[in-house]
Amino acid sequence: MALARTGDRILLLLFLYHGCVAGAAGYGAAQRLRHDGVLAGMSDHMIAWIVVAAILGMMVGFAIHFRAIGHPGACGIVRSLAAQIMLTLTATLIAGTLIVPLHGTLYGPLVVVELAVDGPVPLAVWPFEALTIHWLMKIWQAEKACAFRRRAPAPAAAPCEGWPRLRAPRPVLVEAVARRLTSRGSSGSL
Repeated sequence: MALARTGDRILLLLFLYHGCVAGAAGYGAAQRLRHDGVLAGMSDHMIAWIVVAAILGMMVGFAIHFRAIGHPGACGIVRSLAAQIMLTLTATLIAGTLIVPLHGTLYGPLVVVELAVDGPVPLAVWPFEALTIHWLMKIWQAEKACAFRRRAPAPAAAPCEGWPRLRAPRPVLVEAVARRLTSRGSSGSL
């Protein structure tokens, strides 16, 4: 199935982007835990599983919360930021549960908070990334709204920018009366 609309392509791109970012964050978290001695005997297979679990958690989180991102206006930005916070929380809960089934559910979000506090770069970049994702998702939201908006009968090539601008009807009656008045001359009678 070809993705014909730009918004669908952006949605797929953001879905894959979230997976890549989660994989990098999962790898960084695993290396940090290995370096700190928390999981000193961790094998490379366990690191690979942490990366896969982080990717799966983020993709499932994005699939759950993507509809709340990209709405117009100031309320849309606030809603988008809240949805992206929930997306991050959902992703860490899912990834932590996949890594260590009971303890990981609590430990996953704590590791992400620890990494954000210890390394200020992710914490500083996150708001800009969230606003960029919001801006890109606005394209998808606009296309989705356009697809379900009621359209006036118009030529097939008319863009879906709302109702087409209609010209005002020509005042035929006024023109006819004016012609009649001018054709009789200046006699003043009708």
